[in-house]
Amino acid sequence: MSQTKSTFDARVTDENSVVRSSIPLHSLCHIHRPIVFLWFTAEILIFVWKGLVGMEQDNWGVYGVEILGLCLTLTLEYIRLEILLYANLTEHLFYILIGFIWTVLSIGAFLYWTFFQWFVLKLELIIGCTQLGFCVFELILVFTAVLSFCKKPAKQKTN
Repeated sequence: MSQTKSTFDARVTDENSVVRSSIPLHSLCHIHRPIVFLWFTAEILIFVWKGLVGMEQDNWGVYGVEILGLCLTLTLEYIRLEILLYANLTEHLFYILIGFIWTVLSIGAFLYWTFFQWFVLKLELIIGCTQLGFCVFELILVFTAVLSFCKKPAKQKTN
């Protein structure tokens, strides 16, 4: 029996389209989303513990401002992750650059929550370093995505 060679190409892409989106960046953003919520929940519980049982019980004004800053950081993180996911899927250079800038801002916010807040516990140091690690890896992947999106796609040869 002789097999006939099929000339039908099952690819959906045309000769000018090349997929350049980053699967590791996309996966890391999806993994990081619930971890951000767990970080936020842990920080809120730690702030409540610091306010009720901690050493500085009379500084509720400071804790109130820090809890407001924590809510703003959570909002920044979710917006940043959505921008990165959208930019990665649509392969728009402008959005990925905005995501790069927001990631740098996010690293600055996590540096504050990890090292420079009013009263830092070792538990906060551990979960803050975890968040910093995720953001640094995302920054590296965003940088590689910027390089990938700037590169002109090579034309594919079709047979």
